[in-house]
Amino acid sequence: MLVGRNCRGRQPSRSPAAIVLILLVHRLMMESEKVRSVAAFAAPVEVRGIKESARTSLDAADRCDARTLARADVAFHGAVGAASRKVFLRRERRR
Repeated sequence: MLVGRNCRGRQPSRSPAAIVLILLVHRLMMESEKVRSVAAFAAPVEVRGIKESARTSLDAADRCDARTLARADVAFHGAVGAASRKVFLRRERRR
C-alpha cells in the first residue's frame, strides 16, 4: 500500500525497482482518492478506523516492518470497504 516517507520525491529510472516504486506511488494516489470519497459519507467511527489503520501502515512502512504493514493494509481496506457501504468493496469475515 505505502512507500516509506524516505522514498518519496525520488526520480524513477527504468530499473525493475523503479517500476515497482512507480506502481506503489500510483496505488497510493488511487487509494487516497478512494478514501476521500468514502470518508465524505462515512460515520465518525468509520473515519476513525480508516485513520488508525492508515497511521499504523505509515508507521510500519517507516520501520520496514512488512508483517505489521500487511496486517494494517488489510485493516485499512476492510475499514474503507465497510465505510463505503458498497457490496463489492466489502470483505467477508473469516470464521
